[in-house]
Amino acid sequence: LLCALLGLILGSTAVTGIRADSALLTTVVGPPEVVGGPDCCKYDSPFTAVRNAANVTVGYTANDESFVFSLGATVDAILADPPSTGLRPDRSFNTSLSYCGKWLNSAWMDDAGVVHGYYHQEWRCDYAHNEYTNKSVAYAVSYDNGLTFVPWPQPSEANPAANQIIAGQNFSTEHQCGEGDHGVVRVGDWLYLYFIEWDGPATIHGGTTAGIARSAVADAGRPGTWWKYHGGSFSSPGVGGPSDMVDIAGTAIYNVPAVDLLISIGVIFSASLDVKWSADGITWSSAAAGPIFTANWSSWDRTPTSGELFGYPGLSGLTGTNDGLPVSGSFVYVTYLDPGADFSRRWLVRRPLQILAGLGGGTPLALAALSIWVSGSLQWATTGPVSPASNFTLLAPTVALLATSAPDAFAGELVAVRECLGARQSVALTLDGECGTGRFAGGTVTRTAGWVSTGAGTSAIKNWARVAVPGTSQTLGTTAGLLFRCTNPAGTYSAALGACAAPYVTDKFLGYAFQPLSPV
Repeated sequence: LLCALLGLILGSTAVTGIRADSALLTTVVGPPEVVGGPDCCKYDSPFTAVRNAANVTVGYTANDESFVFSLGATVDAILADPPSTGLRPDRSFNTSLSYCGKWLNSAWMDDAGVVHGYYHQEWRCDYAHNEYTNKSVAYAVSYDNGLTFVPWPQPSEANPAANQIIAGQNFSTEHQCGEGDHGVVRVGDWLYLYFIEWDGPATIHGGTTAGIARSAVADAGRPGTWWKYHGGSFSSPGVGGPSDMVDIAGTAIYNVPAVDLLISIGVIFSASLDVKWSADGITWSSAAAGPIFTANWSSWDRTPTSGELFGYPGLSGLTGTNDGLPVSGSFVYVTYLDPGADFSRRWLVRRPLQILAGLGGGTPLALAALSIWVSGSLQWATTGPVSPASNFTLLAPTVALLATSAPDAFAGELVAVRECLGARQSVALTLDGECGTGRFAGGTVTRTAGWVSTGAGTSAIKNWARVAVPGTSQTLGTTAGLLFRCTNPAGTYSAALGACAAPYVTDKFLGYAFQPLSPV
């Protein structure tokens, strides 16, 4: 991904937005919404969407087989029974590189209206043996506006790598190996493909690193046209060539035309949904505002005591990302597992996403909505997903906004708020040192809800006094509100900004949260 100096060229639309200072960019996510699941077999890749030549938005999910998850005017047109794209495991010959599956991670429509697909594939897999599998990336093309895809050229026993476009230098029978789990985006005259290298140095991320390759738009990413970035240039063959490490957050990478920058999100190298920004696609900087949302670390080796798990993040506008990611009206998608659940019960969750720019000279911290959910007489104040398995329904979408991190630049200004699950199955918002002691004896911290300010006049609060919606003349802002933990006569808990509502009464002042955004 390389930002054109004169702006981004996406599809047939040229965008010449003013490049933003990434240090001033921030994100705000609204309440989570479960849009799919529980399902074992459709949410094992980032959600991706493309608007085709018929002006229909096609959204995709995958798990060894790739599906059309949504089809209509926008990504909201979710199908009750997603049909296959035709990309599925090919077991017609034993040396098939997609013997274990085809995951459509990326689709792109060219200026002529042809939809091209770039899928992750695996072979010689034995997932019960240290998750062992061999990964690579292959090319397919659609002749029906992205509804189905055909590998091209068609691989065969005589040439199993006919349509392979990205592959590592070796294969393994002992661990995850190869190169895949990718994302593709067009910028200017190039398609850029970011991939995970599963056979990197063990001293770096446990052997998991990332690389980049590019293909000319005129070549549409077909086999033999990809060159990896190595030794300071795109000079290494896509199949079998070495590559330099790029320090991205994850391979879900998008153009954001309104700020003339690229955004990378990911959870592979962290638990929280981290963000990085780049002007050239090679050098990346961590978002000063912090992650899109916070999360505790949880192992992918699931047991009944495992915590909740987030994976396979992706971003999309209402009509996909072929023309770039809008700063308003977009969504962040993740695959979600409930605490203690295994991969047979996956949910697809999305949250409304805004990208904003500070105007006060300081970095506005990334914020996430604190929502209230209800089940019978119980209320649950949380910033995280609540799956239908819990039998809770949404009562109040955005009671307040909490910071998603506490960067060193705000030392002393912020305190963490933890979600503490107690004996009555009631979740209380607690400060550090409360959960597991006193009234909360036996309680367990299940999630970090976020961070609140220690005062109404801290820089964390002031930096949110006025922010811009990039690419528009609109400005938004927020001020501090008093966040209280509330309790009722039954001894269960909720939360409120300003005052607790009957039958709840004030139990404890937690700190200064951010009020919902409004025009200023």
